[in-house]
Amino acid sequence: LSKKILDSKTEPLPDKYLKILEEDTEFYEKFEESVYLIDNVSDPDGILDVCEKCREKFGDEYHYIAIVDNYANIDKGDYKSKYEAVNEFSSKHVRRILCKKYGFSFLAIIQNDMDSEKFAARNNTGNISAIEPTLGSFGDIKIITRDIHVIWALFNPWRYGILTYPNAKGYNIDTLRNRFRSLLMLKNNFDEMAPRLGLYFDGGKGTFSELPSIQDEEALQRIYLAEL
Repeated sequence: LSKKILDSKTEPLPDKYLKILEEDTEFYEKFEESVYLIDNVSDPDGILDVCEKCREKFGDEYHYIAIVDNYANIDKGDYKSKYEAVNEFSSKHVRRILCKKYGFSFLAIIQNDMDSEKFAARNNTGNISAIEPTLGSFGDIKIITRDIHVIWALFNPWRYGILTYPNAKGYNIDTLRNRFRSLLMLKNNFDEMAPRLGLYFDGGKGTFSELPSIQDEEALQRIYLAEL
């Protein structure tokens, strides 16, 4: 079953699958013991409070991973502005308290739209790197990049009419279309920077898988033929 079907976005889920899901109680019990989905708290102090209460409940013997999806949804709460709230949340709540004091791993998801100036610059120069995500892409909240140890970005060339990526001898985006993503490393405090990584994106299932390297033309041709 695809993620789209499970989400009932095309049609109601057939009863036989609902029965299977209802019978698999062990999976849901284990999931609920280890994963909390919080969608009613979005201000910095509230998020910190949720994380601290979770740690108080289960103790120090566990490793905690907190994911905020995404920073654009953080409310200013009691702070003067959203900019101040995000800055305080990143520098104090996340870096100094959750990570350094409590040993949390923290994943921050940030969604940015390509601005018209960068898109125009790429059209004028033909330089793909002019519209790929960079640390400067974070705009008004780029100040938080100093608090983050590793930064990855996903880039969709098809969205900008790019037919081969990252150059004329690269991946055939004209064939892969919206099913291609490029994974880019923008920052790494621990080791060397990683090169671009081509990914196949299955929107129906919501999954990513690594594509063969550009040099493996035979393997890529098999994928292209399957897409035609």
